[in-house]
Amino acid sequence: MMRFGSYRAFGAGRKALVVLAAMGFYDVVELVLRVSSGFLMPLLGPLEFRWFLPYVALLLAGMLIGWLIHKKAWLWGAIGGMSMEAGGVLASLVVTIQSLLGLFRYPSFYVPGMSQISDLESSRTEPITMFGPLIVGAALGAFGGLCGQRVHRRFRGEDDEAIAELTEVIRFDPSDAEAYLRRGVAYRDRGALEEASADFTEAIRLDPDFTEAYCGRALVAEQAGDYQQAAADFSEVIRLDPLDALAYCDRGSAFDNLGEHDAALADFAEAIRLDPDLADAYYNRGVAHTQLGKYEQAIGDFTEVIRIDPYDAEAYYQRGLAHHQLGQYENANADFTEAIRIDLNFADAYFERGVAYDDLGQYEQALANFSEALSLEPDDAEAYWRRGAILVDLERYDEGIADLTRAIDLDPEFAQAYHDRGMALRALGQPEKAVADLESYLRLAAPNDEEGRRQAQGYIEEWRGGDDH
Repeated sequence: MMRFGSYRAFGAGRKALVVLAAMGFYDVVELVLRVSSGFLMPLLGPLEFRWFLPYVALLLAGMLIGWLIHKKAWLWGAIGGMSMEAGGVLASLVVTIQSLLGLFRYPSFYVPGMSQISDLESSRTEPITMFGPLIVGAALGAFGGLCGQRVHRRFRGEDDEAIAELTEVIRFDPSDAEAYLRRGVAYRDRGALEEASADFTEAIRLDPDFTEAYCGRALVAEQAGDYQQAAADFSEVIRLDPLDALAYCDRGSAFDNLGEHDAALADFAEAIRLDPDLADAYYNRGVAHTQLGKYEQAIGDFTEVIRIDPYDAEAYYQRGLAHHQLGQYENANADFTEAIRIDLNFADAYFERGVAYDDLGQYEQALANFSEALSLEPDDAEAYWRRGAILVDLERYDEGIADLTRAIDLDPEFAQAYHDRGMALRALGQPEKAVADLESYLRLAAPNDEEGRRQAQGYIEEWRGGDDH
C-alpha cells in the first residue's frame, strides 16, 4: 500500500534523532537555568532550589519531544527522560565505587538529575538507589511528552475545543485563511472529510497560493478515494514550489492509485532526485515496482528505505514479499523475521513468513507462524485456510477441517477452502459432504483454475457413477 501524507511521516529512526536532540536541548536548558540561578541567589537568600533545576529542564525537553513526535509521545518522552537521567546515575555509580574503594575524598557536589549528595565518606554504607532517578526521569519525560503533544494539538486545532475556538475566530474574521486551514486539519483528524475539504477549499479561495491548504485538501481527497482530485491538488503544490519533493512523492501515490504507473514512477524519481534521503519516495516506488512485477527493482528501493531508516518494519516486509515472488524464500524469511523483531504485533509478517516456511516444506514452523498471525488477527480467513490446508496435508484431518470451516464461516465465498475441506472429507470417507463442498468450489472458483476444477469434477463424477456407494 502506498504511503500518503509524507508531510507528517516520522520513522522510528527519526524519532530516535528527536530524542537525541532533546537530550542536547536538556543540557543547554539546564546550563541556562543554573547560570540564571546565580543571579537569583542574592534575592532568595538561604532558599535552596538548585536541586529542582534539572527536573525543569527534563520536563521542557519532554515537552519538546511531545511537540515533535505526535504518536506515542509519552513513550518517547519516557525514553528521553530515562536517557537524560542515565548520565547522572552513571556518574553517581562511579563516584560511589571510588569512594567505597577509598580512592578519593570528595567535598559536597552535585550530579545533574539527582539531589544533593554530601559527605560521601560518612555515608559509605548507605547504598545509592540507581533505579530511582531512572523512574523519575521516565515519569517526567512521559508527562512532558503528553504536555507537548497537547500543546501541539491545541496549536494545530486538533480537538473539539479548538474547532469551536477557530469557528469563533472565523466568525470575527471570515477572511482568515490560516484559521480555515487549522480547522480543516482538525476536521480531517476527526474523520469529518467533507467539512475538512470545505475548509481547505475556502482557505484556497482566500489565498490562491496557500500551499498547505492544497496539501490538506489533497490528503482529504486521498482518504476519500478521490485520487484525481488529490493529484490535481498536489500538482498545484508543485506549481507553487517546484522543489517540493514530498509533493512529487504524494502525487506519484495518487497517480499509482489511478493506474497511471509511468507517471507515478516519474514522480517518485523526481522526488528522489530532489531529496535522495526521502524514504517514502523509495518505499512508494518499491510498491509500484512490485505491482508491475519488477521485483529486483523493488528490492533495490526497499533496501534504500532500510538504509535511511533501519527500523522501518514495513520496508522489510515489502522487501520480503519481493524476495518471495522471486523464489528467494530464505531471504524472504530473513526480512519477515526482521520486520517481526521490530514490530512484534506485525500479523501480516507472521502470515507471510508462514507462507515462506510452507514453500520450504517446513510445515511445523509454518503452522506456528499462522497460529501467531491468528492470535493477532483472529478473523483472518486466509490464515485459517493456510493452516487448515497444511493440517490436511499432514493428515490431521479433524484439525484441518475445523480451520477450513472457520475460514468458510468468515468468508462464505472462499472457493479454495471448500475445495480443501471437500478433499479432507473424502479422505475421511464422507463422500456426500465432500461432493457438496466440491460443488460449492466449482460454483465459486475462477474459470482459469483448471487443475482444481478438473480434480473436483473428476471426483464428483466418480462418486455419482457409484464407485463410492
